Amino acid sequence: MKLRVAYNGHGKILTASEGGSQADQIAPSPGVTVAEFDVPTKFEKAKLEDFVHRLHVDVPQKRLTERT
Repeated sequence: MKLRVAYNGHGKILTASEGGSQADQIAPSPGVTVAEFDVPTKFEKAKLEDFVHRLHVDVPQKRLTERT
């Protein structure tokens, strides 16, 4: 599953969307990056609202990872 997210320089996800027209509405702003990532396998069957707060962006690796 692909997830389009807006995140800050620390990797905190500010908003997220699963494809479709809503994903096109996420636009970058100063200090915010927008990118599309593969969701970790562990979270593929979960609902978006159930896991998005448990993930963050590993900025150097440019991938979603589980928060520790």
